[in-house]
Amino acid sequence: MAATHEAPPGARDKVSQHWGETLHEVELTYYGFPPLRPYLYRAVAGEEPRGPLPRDWFERWAVEHVLGERAPVRRCLSLCCGFGEIERILARLGAFERCRAIDLAAPAVEAARAAAAADGLTQIDYDVVDIESLELEPESVDLVWANGALHHLSRLEHVLSEVHRALRPDGILIANEYIGPNHAQLGERESELVNAVIHLIPRSLRDQDEESFVPARFKGPRWLELAYRGLMGRLPDRPSLPGWQRRLAAARRRLSLPRPRRFGPVWDNNPWYYEHVDPSEGVRATEIVPVVRRVFGDVDVRYYNGSILPHALD
Repeated sequence: MAATHEAPPGARDKVSQHWGETLHEVELTYYGFPPLRPYLYRAVAGEEPRGPLPRDWFERWAVEHVLGERAPVRRCLSLCCGFGEIERILARLGAFERCRAIDLAAPAVEAARAAAAADGLTQIDYDVVDIESLELEPESVDLVWANGALHHLSRLEHVLSEVHRALRPDGILIANEYIGPNHAQLGERESELVNAVIHLIPRSLRDQDEESFVPARFKGPRWLELAYRGLMGRLPDRPSLPGWQRRLAAARRRLSLPRPRRFGPVWDNNPWYYEHVDPSEGVRATEIVPVVRRVFGDVDVRYYNGSILPHALD
């Protein structure tokens, strides 16, 4: 029987709600952290940066070195546009003449429209679309931009086949993606390495409430593990807590109990997060490169080499 990769019932609504109200501070992530930009640039560009790197260094590099003289392309499609920052960056860089940007989260799309209008960027059309059910006109676009999009897709084969069909013969897909364990479920050895890296960070620079992150598998009965993860996954991480929660957090620190890493409102090693908050996060992240290769054949893959640092530093 062929494997199916359909999202569970209700998953679309959860994803739409989460990404309609979530706007991450990019500069506090592994990808956006200013001191790491030269390292990331070297990994992707294969050369030393020629000066200070701005927040939009990847988009600038891609427009200059991937699109090159083809910019501006006539038609661009942007997948999972969210609040629309990437499309506004690309518009200012002269990457396209016209762009259709799509996302499942209606509140984010509305905010993107308002931001583009405020900036006078009339060449971007934002639409609410369930990308998992995407259907595209053949040979209708010159560029497809997937910024953190593919690792949210259960139906990778369907979406990438539609993208391949929609691209003109000399069209380009540019994907900037998380590649790694599905749902960020690190193994015990990976967790040990992440914790080792965290403890190389001076204590004064660590999050005040995070002494150990990304646990190796919780040692105890399964029911206790689930109770622990569920409880800790719901705790806020600042001292404005009821007394019992403060005492529990203090006891955890004294006993050196590991706590799942924070990701958005909860923590990314916590299965509760992927079931109840964002079932799409990293849903098939291990399969992105193989599926892209099967559909497109000729693919240039450049890795950020971020197997440990994203979990240690985000």
